Amino acid sequence: AIPIVLKLTFAYDTFPHTPMSLGKFSNIINILAASWLIFTAILLFLPPTYPVTAETMNWTVLVVFGFATVSYVYWILYAKDNFRGPKQGKGDINIPLNYDEVTSLLHE
Repeated sequence: AIPIVLKLTFAYDTFPHTPMSLGKFSNIINILAASWLIFTAILLFLPPTYPVTAETMNWTVLVVFGFATVSYVYWILYAKDNFRGPKQGKGDINIPLNYDEVTSLLHE
C-alpha cells in the first residue's frame, strides 16, 4: 500500500503515462487497492479470540513492528551512508522515463 499511497500523494501529476496505464480509472483503482490493503493489514493484526490472553494473542503485530524497528535502526546507523545500489554495467538496459521513449521502443 505504501507505493500506491505515495503515487497518489507525491507523484500524482508527475507519474509517467505508459502503455500499461489504467487511464482515467487509475486513481479510483489505486484508492480502492490501498484501502483494501490497509483494511486487511489491520485485520491480520487483530487477535483471533476474545478475551485476549498471552496464549490467544496474535503476535504478528510484535514481529512486524519489531522487524520494522530493527530495519529502521540499521538504516539510520549504517545503510544510509553505505548503500550504493546495484552497479550499472555496459549491457544494462536503460529504463525509459516517459511515454514517447516507451512507445518508440515498442515500435522498433
